[in-house]
This record gives sequence, structure tokens and C-alpha cells, in this order.
Amino acid sequence: MASVASINFSFRHNSIGLGNYFELRLFGNLVRFTSASTTNAANREFGISSGAGAAANALLQLIQDYIAANGAGQYTAEFTRIGEGPSQENPDDYFVYLFVVQATQLGSAFNFTGSTASGPDWLIGYSDSTADTLSATYTSSLATCFASSTGSILVTVTGGEGPFTYLWSDGATTKDRSLVPAGTYQLVITDSSGQSFSFSAEVGQNSRIEVQVTKGDASIALTVSGGVAPYTYLWEDGSTAATRENISPGNYSCTVTDSIGCQLVVPINFGQEQFFYSRNPVTLELQALDPLTKPNLTFLCEVWLEKEYLSGTFEKITAEPLEQPADTDGKTIFNVRRLLDVYLEPHFPTFGQAEISRADSCFKRFYLKHTEKYGNPPVPSSFSQVDYRYVVIGGLDLPEYYAQTFFTSYLVKRKPFFTWDLPVKSVFSDQPEYLYFMPLSLTTTSFTVRVKVYYQNSNPQTYDLFTQQDVNRFELYCVPAGHDLLALPAKKPGSPIESWDIFVQDQAGTIISETRRFVLDTRYFRRKRYLLYANSVGGINTLAALGETKSKLDPEIQQLERIITPDYNPERGEVAITDKYLKPSLELTTGNRSRQEIASLTDFVLTREARLVGADRYLAGTFAAKNVVLDDESEEVSYIDFEFVLPKMYNYTPALRLAGYLDEASTTEPRAPW
Repeated sequence: MASVASINFSFRHNSIGLGNYFELRLFGNLVRFTSASTTNAANREFGISSGAGAAANALLQLIQDYIAANGAGQYTAEFTRIGEGPSQENPDDYFVYLFVVQATQLGSAFNFTGSTASGPDWLIGYSDSTADTLSATYTSSLATCFASSTGSILVTVTGGEGPFTYLWSDGATTKDRSLVPAGTYQLVITDSSGQSFSFSAEVGQNSRIEVQVTKGDASIALTVSGGVAPYTYLWEDGSTAATRENISPGNYSCTVTDSIGCQLVVPINFGQEQFFYSRNPVTLELQALDPLTKPNLTFLCEVWLEKEYLSGTFEKITAEPLEQPADTDGKTIFNVRRLLDVYLEPHFPTFGQAEISRADSCFKRFYLKHTEKYGNPPVPSSFSQVDYRYVVIGGLDLPEYYAQTFFTSYLVKRKPFFTWDLPVKSVFSDQPEYLYFMPLSLTTTSFTVRVKVYYQNSNPQTYDLFTQQDVNRFELYCVPAGHDLLALPAKKPGSPIESWDIFVQDQAGTIISETRRFVLDTRYFRRKRYLLYANSVGGINTLAALGETKSKLDPEIQQLERIITPDYNPERGEVAITDKYLKPSLELTTGNRSRQEIASLTDFVLTREARLVGADRYLAGTFAAKNVVLDDESEEVSYIDFEFVLPKMYNYTPALRLAGYLDEASTTEPRAPW
């Protein structure tokens, strides 16, 4: 326990003589009080001629006057007379005058070290100040806004001997701290005796306001977390909404404020919305504001893909965020094409498909979540952006891609179906033709596919073919367009058809597509084979192979020579076949075509996937790689010879009917399985 310094001294009534003194240390100085005949306050002399009791009172008064003059309240002084004194029964008894002077404060400055007494039988004793072990506690208040210097630390010291000195780890020497940022602060407290105590003080802060900016479909939505909710929003144009609709491309800024006044200014660049092709660069170009104020600047990007369209479930397909450094201008460009292309497949219509369908396999929704990272050490920025996009399988020739004519002009002005076929195409009645259509406007909520049929002996008639509800921009739809698929003869029985036009109207009746014309080819060919192939822009085209066909089987054999052993069986021969399969293929030709048709078949030569149309199913295959002559000016007609390679055949089975068979067990006529 702490105790203050005190001193006690005493004298007997019969032991006072002239010139005796008490020397007390008060306020750090030795002060002498001397006995004399009479009291003289100026010389600190107390009179003894009037007896011991009067002398004791005079001495006490001198001590109290000195204390009052040099530091009132810092000491107390009193005396007590002890004993009965001499009497007739006990003439040798005496009085003892016991003085006690005590400091009122802790600290060695109040100790009585060195105090003495000179009188005979005068006694003196003292105890020094003792303090409790030096210790301290603190309370802190939060830095109100993240990264602000508004925190404080209040320190309470216990024990030790004052005065105290304070030394903080950041160099400050005050006891308490104000206007400090969040962090850990070390404090060393030292008292006057040299005792020290140290501790760490934590100053917290409210969490950082974080904003996720979601962009897509001409809208911007802000999602805020951190800080102290609720939040308010103020856009540079005065809007106070968290979500903005019908946004035009440009730069925007919104100030987000939480309930205690902390703010974050969010800059937003809203670019021209378009879909991407998976075989062209799928880019995200980023530009930092004030890059010179952002040391070690890099950009982070995550790629999230919706594998099942309209499920609303997006999966991150980058294990870790992609990170790229900024260039000297604070820019970078991410290209995520290869990450997305593997999730897309051509959309081949089901065999004989005669209804419209959404071509989900050949397009996907994805979003890019990106932010800046900078500082010492670098940390992600407090706001991130989410850009929703569509990606479609296919691509443009690189010169055309970099010219951007397809997106800035061709799509907008032509509103094409997704094919490079000629706009007027000669087809056979049973030829499976499909067009792929994409709504390009946010205002299109439904569309109707229409056909205008031209008859030989009557005026053309226009019919509704399909109506598709609840459509979204950048979705791709597979539209049957063939003569038999559309059952065109049934539209006007008995009227021979010459050609038909296909086009699309939106819910308001506005035409929102180009017009494609199909001319009925009535020529006779002994055998026609149709191939569906994936074109370069996401659709499926049809090629009619009209010439003579050769079927080939190329065998591949893996064999080993048998080891001649004592139990060798010569009936099995000397060679063991370990594996054998056939590579069937068809040598086909387009037949004679116009030079324009042959030029458009460059897409056919480039295709990566194709299907041969069989009797009741598609047969998958690829095209053998070989040189193709697209145009030979020495020839009057043009054609393309090609080889279609079918899947390897490990075992033989004839093509059975997918529709199944009737019970023919009781028939007496032989029947082929096909």
C-alpha cells in the first residue's frame, strides 16, 4: 500500500535547555527550530522560559507557520502530551511532548531524510514516502471515419511518484492524445523515482465505406457496406437515388455519405454496351484517376460466369483475381477471352427442329469485378465495379474487329441475322435452314418472326411464324427458315411457291431485322447431302453437297508379333492385333456455284464443328485439312471439293431407326435392320 512520509519527535518536559534544536527536512530543505529564552518567529526560535507546555505550543506554531508560508496543505503538524507528570506520590514522573509532522502527498520530495534533534533525551524518527507500483489504464474513442485523424486516448495513472513524464511511440510527450488516426500506440510513463510503466493503446475506427458499382442494361446500381448505415447518395446531376436507369455512355460521379457524415466519392465510367465474341479480345480497359497519388498502382479483376443462362448463379472462373500493373499513364487492359471461350459451344438445332428456340449454349452472361490496388503496402480500393456483359461464340476477322465497323455500324444499321450467307439464297424444299436472331434494344420485350411468301400465280402473302415473349437484349434465338420446316405449302395449298422472305418485328410492329430471301430450287439431283456447320458469328449455316460422293474407310491397326513359346498355337498366327479401328469419311463437293456463293463459303472452310444430316439424326464430323481453291479464273464454274471425316469406328453397327421398330418377329419376309 502507498504511504506518505512522516516524522515524529519528542522531548521530556525537564529536558529542554537553551540552544537545543530540531532540524526538519521540509519542502526538500533542512529547517532548524531552536530553543531560546523567548519566542522569535523571524529566527524560528521557540521560548522555553514559560515552561515545557508553552515551549511545545511555540514550536508547533513555528512549524505550522513555515508550512503555511511555503506550501500550505502539503504537510500537517500536531503534538500530543503524554504522561501524568511529577506528583507527590511519584515525583520522578514526567511529561513527554510527541510531535508528528506528515506529508499530505506521495513522493520522495516530501521525505524527511536527514532530520535531527540535539537536545538530551530528545527522540526523532521518520518514515519515507512509499508509493504503489506505477500503473496506468486508458480509454480510447474511435476515429469517426475510416482513415481519419479523429481518434483520442485518455490515460489514467495510478501508483508511482509524481510528477510523471510521458513518451509515445510517435514522439508525442503529452499524457492524453487527441486527433489521432486508428492504430496502435506505445506509451512509456516514468515517475519521479525512475520507475516506469509501458503499455499499448489501440485506437479503432469505423469500418471503411465500400461501394460496389454494378453496371448493365443502361443502368448503374450502387451497393454500399461499411461505415455506419443508413446512407445517402448525391450524384453530380443532383439525383439522390442508389440506382440509375436509362444511363447513356459517359463519366459519372456519386458521393456516398453514411449516418455520421463520412463520405466516399465514387467515379464511374459507363461505356457503350455491346456483346463480345469469344474468339476476339474480350477486354476491360481501366484508367485510374490521379495515378500519381497512388503508389504501387495495380488493377485487380475477377471473372464471374453464369453457366446456366438466367439461373442468376454466377461462378468465379478465376481462382485468384487477375492482377496487372498500371502503365505510366495509370492504365491497363485485361483480356479474358481464353477464360470464356471454353464455356461456349455452337448451338445446333435439334434434328428436324421446326420451332423457335433460344440458343443458350452459344452465348453466356458474365461479369467482370474490378478495382484498384495501391499504397504502401498496396491494398484494394474502397470501391469496386461490376460490369455485366454477354459473350457469343465466334469472332470477326482481326482487321474488321479492330475497325469496330461490325459493332458501331453494321449491327446498328443492318440489324442482321447472324450469318455471312448471301442475303438471297437458293435452297431445296427439304433443306434444313436456320437463321439466328439477336434483339439489340432494351425496349424490345417480345418479337414476331414473319414470312412473306411469293407465289407463282398469285400475290405474295405475309404470315406470322413465331412470337417470342420476355426477351432480353443480346440473347440469340434459333429461327427455322426452311421450306418444309415452316410447312409453307400448307399456308396456301395448291399454290406453287417461288421464294419467301424472313424478317422480325418487335411488339410495336417495328421491323428490327434485315430481310433474308430464300429462293426455291426445284432442280433434280440424284443425291443431295446437307451439312450444318457453325459459322463465324454464332449461328448455324446449311450447305447442300450436290455432286457425286465417295465413301472411304481408312483402317488403323496396332499389332505385335507373337512370341514363339513351347505352347505356341499356330492357328492364331504370328501377329496379334491389339487395336484396330476405321476412319470413315466422305469425299463431297458443293457442286457448281456462283463465285459469290463460293466466296461466302470461306466460313464453311473455317468452321470448327459440323453435322451431316442423316435419315433421322445428325452425324458429327470434321473437315480434313487441305488446300481449298475458292476461285480459279481459268474455270468457267466454281466449286469446292472437301472431305468430311466421321467419328472413328471401333465396332460395326448399321444405323438403326431412332423411332424404333414394330414387332416383326412373325413375318416370313427377310428385312434389313435399316
